[in-house]
Amino acid sequence: MNLDKLENQARALIDQDQRIEAIKLVRQTTGWGLKESKEYVDTLARAALPALSPVDEAALEQAVKALIQQDRYAEAVKHVREQTGWGLGDCKAYVDALAGGSTVNWVFVASRVSDLLDRGMKDEAVEWLMAQGGMTAREARDYVDSILTVRSSYSSPGSRELPAQVVSQVRDLLASDRKVEAVKLVCILTNWGLRDSKDYVDSLESKKKRRRKRRRRRKARRGDAGFKTGDSVVVKPGTVDPDFGVEIGGWQGRVVEGPGDEDMVLIRWDSITLRNMPDLNNVKSRAWVGPR
Repeated sequence: MNLDKLENQARALIDQDQRIEAIKLVRQTTGWGLKESKEYVDTLARAALPALSPVDEAALEQAVKALIQQDRYAEAVKHVREQTGWGLGDCKAYVDALAGGSTVNWVFVASRVSDLLDRGMKDEAVEWLMAQGGMTAREARDYVDSILTVRSSYSSPGSRELPAQVVSQVRDLLASDRKVEAVKLVCILTNWGLRDSKDYVDSLESKKKRRRKRRRRRKARRGDAGFKTGDSVVVKPGTVDPDFGVEIGGWQGRVVEGPGDEDMVLIRWDSITLRNMPDLNNVKSRAWVGPR
């Protein structure tokens, strides 16, 4: 599969206002599902849109904030679509960012930062990251400088690493099973082709899988390996709970959730002792629990 050729063909269809045909082409060529194919075409279409001028963007932001303050969210999204021609997802992300949403849409932020850098507006890109990405001035400037270095120093991944913030964002997307967005993020920021961006994300995904294997091995050495919801367990004799200072050796219970954070399991105890100690009803094991 020649992804560079696919990108050129899809862009040509987009330029002819044949977005549905472009999505069909991507599906047939890659074997991706409808959602992934549409996201890919949307990314190419957004990159082809004319950028807003600083004056237009300032006016748009002011108008959207006014609508948000009046609790007219749907109208705010509609206004952004009419003024920019962006897709619905990008418009919602823009409105959410101005509304102070707790989740940052890094693909959208990357798209705007990339647009500003392409126009030589480095300071504006830094300001955008501070306002929409929640970064400090130093973090934003380091982020922008790193992206510019990536773009100027090499045209494909090779052995070089992206800025730590970008790597963290990509890993967060992978952890949420949003690989297509992770590829889009890398592609937008670096100006790499789709193939190189996907290869880079695949390399991070492989590292993540290796870390999971190491965690499973550590977990096996600690003794919690194999525990799952519903398993019966018993506390090792002589054990004192470190949080409550209570002797709990011999307690019996059942796993109600696990393993979770730090490879611990949540246990509901059967012991009659709990009648007088309800606070101990749900605690996390610390490798002192074995199967019954």
